[in-house]
Amino acid sequence: MAENDEATPTLYVFAVSHYCEKARWALDYLGIDYGLRHLSPGPHVEATRELRAPGSSLPLLIVGESPVQGSGAILDWAESRSAAAGGAKRLSPEPGLAAECSALERRLDVVAGVHARRYYYSEALVEHPETVLPIFLS
Repeated sequence: MAENDEATPTLYVFAVSHYCEKARWALDYLGIDYGLRHLSPGPHVEATRELRAPGSSLPLLIVGESPVQGSGAILDWAESRSAAAGGAKRLSPEPGLAAECSALERRLDVVAGVHARRYYYSEALVEHPETVLPIFLS
């Protein structure tokens, strides 16, 4: 894996993952430059180990030598980085609603996210492998 520098973090994602998309959209919205690397499910475990991530889940943002793992942690990092750089955009609508927004985000991850992933893996992978397998193997 290529070395990363502080100026340009690298975001490691699955091609199809709402968790990965959430992290990518936050970085894009806040105007943070980053490199994008797609990993396939399964082989991603070895890649995350090589990147010294604490776990094997994606999304994973590598900032210099430091891993930031999970969409929620990446959103927090991105908002802090944007604020430190003087960015005017925020992910939460106003500071007073930050805790409420974080709670809603966690609930959507745990409830809606789990069911969306379960549906995708159990239905789409079984019913339409010709369209799903190329995405997994990209």
